[in-house]
Amino acid sequence: PAERPESWLARPGADEGAVPDPREPPAPPAEEAAVARVTGFVPPPPAEVVTTPTALADFERCPRQYWYRHVLALPERGMGGRRAALLGTAAHGVLETLDLAAGGEGDAEARLDGRPEALALKPAERGALLEDLRAAAAALRGEVAQGLEVLGREVPFTLALPAEAPRVFLEGRIDLVARRDGVVVVRDYKYTPPSEAAALHHAAQLAPYRLALVAAGEGRVDAEVVFLRGGVVG
Repeated sequence: PAERPESWLARPGADEGAVPDPREPPAPPAEEAAVARVTGFVPPPPAEVVTTPTALADFERCPRQYWYRHVLALPERGMGGRRAALLGTAAHGVLETLDLAAGGEGDAEARLDGRPEALALKPAERGALLEDLRAAAAALRGEVAQGLEVLGREVPFTLALPAEAPRVFLEGRIDLVARRDGVVVVRDYKYTPPSEAAALHHAAQLAPYRLALVAAGEGRVDAEVVFLRGGVVG
């Protein structure tokens, strides 16, 4: 109950310097229900999941790493973290815009200098990346000269799984879609050193690419992983 302030001015036997303890009445049921509604909220499980082939491959290899990398988005140390992402983004951006018909040796350097990631690269990193991109450009132009038909670069796609009643939607970009000897080829570029373990890991990401093109009406679809760091290795 409310008390008039005058009642605290003079009380028999009260210490004039003492401060009375606050009195808090219990919260009414409506307020308790409002607080419980917020603190006890549990989100319902999602009816649909949107993810990427990379995240799916990380989850298959190590669910804990998937949680740290894709859910919590914790920064990673060393060349496997932000520096690797910076180099990979620059490499993909250059390969996407290369002039495969008329580009000369300086084309890769000009396009790398036009990338915003180049501003954050150290001189040694930029030099090594440029040499790798020159080799990749020469290799790709050589394939085109031998009959490889490039159908698209950095091709976006969405794959609904299962097709009859989708629960998972995979979204991504295919680095290169081409046709060789009448067969469609999907290619994934990786700016990492080649190794058998890396090839096995990245191969898992290619299955959704192939499935997406099969769902679009293609029959046979081949898949390739091409490593760019230190020289082109397919």
